[in-house]
Amino acid sequence: MGETFIFRFYRKVLRIQKIMRVVKKSILHRFPLYRNG
Repeated sequence: MGETFIFRFYRKVLRIQKIMRVVKKSILHRFPLYRNG
């Protein structure tokens, strides 16, 4: 029971990280000024 909860939470975190990575990439692509500093 506890292990499945941890596994579900871990998958949710991985999904959020993947979404954040895509969002960051799109933001950097849209605003290249942030990449320069």
